Amino acid sequence: MIYIYWAFIIMTLSNIVYSQNKYDVKIINNETFISNTENKKEYLFQRVAILKCDSKGDVYVVDYHGTEIRKYTKDGLYLKTIGRVGYGPGEFKSIESLDFDKNDNLIVWDVMSRRISILTKDGKLLSSQNTTGDAQGIYYAWNYPNSRLLTMRFPATNEQNNIFYIYNYDMNKSIANFGHPSVLFNMNDDAFDEVKSCINIYVNKKGDVYATRQYYDGRLFKFESANNWQHKVYKGNEIQYKDYIVDTDKNNLKERVPNSVIYEISKNKMKARLIVRTVSLGLFNYKNKYLVNFVYQGNNKSRKDGGKSELGIELFGFDGNYLGYYVLPKENVSLLSIGSKVLCMDNEGSFYMLDIDANLKIMIVKKLTIDIKEIK
Repeated sequence: MIYIYWAFIIMTLSNIVYSQNKYDVKIINNETFISNTENKKEYLFQRVAILKCDSKGDVYVVDYHGTEIRKYTKDGLYLKTIGRVGYGPGEFKSIESLDFDKNDNLIVWDVMSRRISILTKDGKLLSSQNTTGDAQGIYYAWNYPNSRLLTMRFPATNEQNNIFYIYNYDMNKSIANFGHPSVLFNMNDDAFDEVKSCINIYVNKKGDVYATRQYYDGRLFKFESANNWQHKVYKGNEIQYKDYIVDTDKNNLKERVPNSVIYEISKNKMKARLIVRTVSLGLFNYKNKYLVNFVYQGNNKSRKDGGKSELGIELFGFDGNYLGYYVLPKENVSLLSIGSKVLCMDNEGSFYMLDIDANLKIMIVKKLTIDIKEIK
């Protein structure tokens, strides 16, 4: 009986240790890809808004409200500029999203021209389609399986519209729509109009859509295409998430809040503050093994152990199984502000991260190579 009791204790302890150290997550390379401190105009950006990699690893970059696409090798060598400012075919007024179709052609959504353009990777225009009908309200557009587009709208608090809409390339009428904003947000929140566009997504080959709020509350959503777009919610349990705060005290408007980012908003036509401490920086499929959610913890009391601000990743299985939270060492990656964002993952598993200082003077795009291994 005693032997059985000790065997039970040993097995229990071994299971605890295994669950806490199930994966080994390391940064094995960290380099600067683009910086606005360089003098050459091909590398100067106000603030990189979009960065995408094609199947060969070439990198396509668009500036904030950009009117052109700059193409680089994976080593950062400038190749060419695609497009120019204007309303004509192959011209852009404000590129809001960029993606690739199944043939590796560029899909470019110009929000001001209300137009989808398809171009080759060298910039040759293949097609150009202005939106009509119920597509007028879309803001972002991405590639979706079966030669379709997944788009996102910004619904108002008094609308019944969903967030996500699927179209054919003719953009005439939506094929499906799903994801009511009340699923992801509190629509009665004073900050709803500020946060409703802040969503990270990943789409699998089946057409299922995974999403996290950028102002992170610890929830991963899965909208299932084969189940009439019913959604599931998955949650991690290793960090104590701190949602945003709306501060309406006018005496605090200029007060600094350590380890947070502050946005000025309006409430009943009065100034208020949106204080954010936990941010989902990007959601990605890592080598068809895991869903990786980059998380910035800005509140020095946000972790259960009282740790200071940090950058880490949450790992999920594609079935929503939570695989843990792993802090990335500060000596390997140091962020300038909580406003950073992970923009893209290339075909080799490297991540491109935008980093901007609080005064918007320094902008760096870092290339991080992360290794994730299961501990047997």
